[in-house]
Amino acid sequence: MRAIFAGVLFFGAAIGVAADTQPKRLAFDVVSVKPHPQEDLFADITPRRSGDRILMENAPFSSIIAWAYHLDNLNYQIIAGRWHQNLFDCYDVEALAPAGASDDDVRLMFQTMLAERFGMRAHRETRVLSTADLVVAKGGPKLHASKPEDRRVAFGGIASWVELRDDGLHLVGYGSTLDEMAVILTREVHAPVRNLTGITGEFNIDAGFSSTNDGTDKPAIATAIHELGLALVNGKAPLDVLVIDNLDKLSSN
Repeated sequence: MRAIFAGVLFFGAAIGVAADTQPKRLAFDVVSVKPHPQEDLFADITPRRSGDRILMENAPFSSIIAWAYHLDNLNYQIIAGRWHQNLFDCYDVEALAPAGASDDDVRLMFQTMLAERFGMRAHRETRVLSTADLVVAKGGPKLHASKPEDRRVAFGGIASWVELRDDGLHLVGYGSTLDEMAVILTREVHAPVRNLTGITGEFNIDAGFSSTNDGTDKPAIATAIHELGLALVNGKAPLDVLVIDNLDKLSSN
């Protein structure tokens, strides 16, 4: 009987050790997630961090996922199926990370938050998608290299910046790489844009363009890009995507 009892104790201890050695998911010390109460022009697409405090205000759900899973192209790398409309919902996130957490740690904490608060499950896979490839046009590039003083004057010390301005029809940036420009162009041309120019360095970019029905005399986006000595051509490529397997309603804080 004593031998059996000792065996039971050993088996129980082994289970306890196994449970203790299971990897624990990184999580915020405190986190609040609430639907954003109103429509705003300003929206965070990446977290703002001050020490261990993490903030995202009016953040599209797609942007939260993209940050958590380190996706470059949130328009095409998230395959949401019947939950596609949920990607447009906006939330305010306020969290406190453990002291000394790295950015990679914070991404994993966001993944834990998505699983716990939204019941989100997802997996990665590779799919062949149509692309718009950024290449050098005939005649060569016509890009203006940026200078450090340009960035200091224009952006108060921010080293690199490129965006579509509020009218959505003006691509502007200082100290911008063509990789960064490709990410922004993806939002306009409705296809993943790959930078295949082979051009490195930082540039000042200023290109106005029109939609097909805005009544302006500005060039279409393809023409505006061509004026930079670049071109967009159709292509196909295997791209990594994140497939959402399950998504529930936001649970209470």
